[in-house]
Amino acid sequence: MIPKKIEYHLQSKKRWLIQQGGGCLVTATLPLYGFRDRLDTYAKGYGVDVQFTLSEPETDTVFLIFDEDEFIRRGKKLEQDTKKVQSLIRQWKEKARKFYEFVKSLDERHPTFLQQYPLFYELYLDEYTLPLAAEYYTVWSDHIMKSISSKYPGRNKEIQTLILPDNITFSMENELGLLKIASSHFNEIKKVKKYSQCSTALKKRLTEHQKQYFWISNGYKNFVVLPPEFFLNQLNEMTITKEKIKARLFFLNNYSREISLLKNEAKKIFSKKDHRRMESIGIISWWHDQRKRANLVGLHYQNLFIIAASKHHRVHYDDLLLFTPPEFLNLVNGKQVHIDEIRKRRKGLAWCLIKESSDWVGVEKEFDYCKKILFKSTNSASLEVTGLGASPGTARGKAKIVLNPHKTDFKKGEILVAFMTRPEYIHLMKKAAAFVTDEGGVTSHAAVIGRELKKPVVVGCRFATRTFKDGDIIEVDANKGIVRKI
Repeated sequence: MIPKKIEYHLQSKKRWLIQQGGGCLVTATLPLYGFRDRLDTYAKGYGVDVQFTLSEPETDTVFLIFDEDEFIRRGKKLEQDTKKVQSLIRQWKEKARKFYEFVKSLDERHPTFLQQYPLFYELYLDEYTLPLAAEYYTVWSDHIMKSISSKYPGRNKEIQTLILPDNITFSMENELGLLKIASSHFNEIKKVKKYSQCSTALKKRLTEHQKQYFWISNGYKNFVVLPPEFFLNQLNEMTITKEKIKARLFFLNNYSREISLLKNEAKKIFSKKDHRRMESIGIISWWHDQRKRANLVGLHYQNLFIIAASKHHRVHYDDLLLFTPPEFLNLVNGKQVHIDEIRKRRKGLAWCLIKESSDWVGVEKEFDYCKKILFKSTNSASLEVTGLGASPGTARGKAKIVLNPHKTDFKKGEILVAFMTRPEYIHLMKKAAAFVTDEGGVTSHAAVIGRELKKPVVVGCRFATRTFKDGDIIEVDANKGIVRKI
């Protein structure tokens, strides 16, 4: 039985913003409590009023669903309140510092490790919550970009320059570390293919790098501690000359200065108001990226806590993945949980959080009903979708629909079509000719990585994953924001 309050929101005329990813309930839904409850404590009036989650454990898929117009209103409000954004970023930096310090102190082998979870939960949620404001801005930034692009036709290159972040992303930091190793051990890396073949000096450098970035391929269910061999393979894939390594090292080491010079030249074309609007997108993009970095680190430790709870409370690991974050916290704190009820979620779960209201969970027929209503807007009969060109260029190739980056046979030169991308997609993005996403804006992960890799990207297409099929030959025109079947 669907409660009247839930039915009211399902039947409303809301435009639903759908974010999809591979994952499980206990890890992927932690930010929801930050959105609904905690964000209001730092920025009054910015907490989300209503949000739905659909979880499909059989396919490891989670959909986070929000009211798009609510996001647009709050993004617009944030743009007009730059002091609020600056204040939130300052507060977040302190929260992030405390979070990183705490997780560095954790040792999963210690007998009291599981007892640290409540504090981890608080610090992780605190660190996670503040940058959620950037999600509003990400949606609103699409409107900023469309306005500026129409006002300054033919200036896509300069626009793309001005929305770049002023500081390097964490994927660039990883690249910088690898390039430093490549520069010092260039001749040896060309010869060795296995970690066991490396010299003591190279092993040391790889191990040091691994300790810093072992988490970089984590997902909301696929938790991977990358070994030093992984980073050696990345080095082997860098088939570049010493001269190119030197040039890229110079750029990354001097990124902020180089970007500043490019921006100073580009901004001459635009009004003061417009170039500031674009530069604000770069600030939000960096903040968004740093939140994801902390998220990937947090997922590593969250998985360790799930493993520890499974052993201590004798609950199967897969059952724990069906818990909501508060339910998992209750289990750790010794409170009663109803495992039989939770196991009913294996075939699907609908979950609704409404501000100043209790949570609602629906399974079986309730799940099917909610999914049908929330996904009723489709465009599958069309041969074309439109979105926002987030990284310029054009490309043609076979479409590959990727809903789970760990369960695909993606081939080089294909066009990656996804709901949205996250760091665990990077190995596919390097092979892709272009990226197309249903959701996201110019500050989204797909947009940022596309600009780094200089590949065409169209984001916010809404129905791309439902319009195209694997093998369709499609053309991506990121200059115009159009993707069509040919």
